[in-house]
Amino acid sequence: MIGYLLARYLFMNIPPQVVGFIIGSTAGLMIYITADELIPNSCAGTNHQTIFSLIIGIIFVTLLGIIQMT
Repeated sequence: MIGYLLARYLFMNIPPQVVGFIIGSTAGLMIYITADELIPNSCAGTNHQTIFSLIIGIIFVTLLGIIQMT
């Protein structure tokens, strides 16, 4: 309950530009963690199914973004 009240107070008093910056920074950190840790560890073995699944996922998300924009 205290966390909810604190988050609500902060969300109501933070400008939208700062919220956008925080969300963008979080997304950038997740991309860094994925590129630096998860992808090399998944490709360390002989099974390349993981990297192909990642590439297909990236293409799928890109296509969904293009479809949504039209």
